This record gives sequence, C-alpha cells and structure tokens, in this order.
Amino acid sequence: MPTSPRHTRAPRTAPDGGAWHPERVKAELRILFGSTKAAAAAWGVDPSLIAQVLRRPLASIPVERRIAAALGVPPQTIWPGRWSADGNPLPRSGPKAATRKPAIPSQNREAA
Repeated sequence: MPTSPRHTRAPRTAPDGGAWHPERVKAELRILFGSTKAAAAAWGVDPSLIAQVLRRPLASIPVERRIAAALGVPPQTIWPGRWSADGNPLPRSGPKAATRKPAIPSQNREAA
C-alpha cells in the first residue's frame, strides 16, 4: 500500500540546526491531533497557551515538554535556545524582570 503524503515526514531538525519554525510545530500537531485546539483539549490546557508557547519563550515549560513528547523529540531539538543539551530548561528572564522598578516605600504624610 503506498504511503500517503500525510504520513511522510520532513527531517526532524531545522535546516540550519536552529529552532523549528512555529508553523512547522503547529503542522506536526495538526497531523497528530487534527488541530492545536484538539491537542490542548487532550492535555487539559487552554488552546491559547499552545499559541503562546510557539511564539514566546516564557509561556509554559510543561506545555513545551508535552509538545516535544507528542512529536517524539526532546524539547531542545525544537527550541535549542530555550533548553540545554542535557534537556533542562535554560534560565528565562522576560522584559518585565529587567525593567521592573523597585517598590517605593509609602510616605507617611501624617504629622506625628
């Protein structure tokens, strides 16, 4: 029986050895689950969380792990900039952490 194009797979690494394009990850999830919404339902997460994980590195480490497991590759294969070679997430800091201002102590305006 001939193999349908739906069941053929592209090489599992990005051509430049970098991160997978988010559209590729979405396509792989659609092949497995039918849609990213169905994948989210299977995992009990909000569908917008999958979109956030694909676009932003600070969204959800557990969902990144689920996506990688579903695709049969370690997370560092999909997101080498987010995961170390040994499979641990790299430290992540967002723009809020760098620009957060220290709290200003409240000033007591009452006369003592």
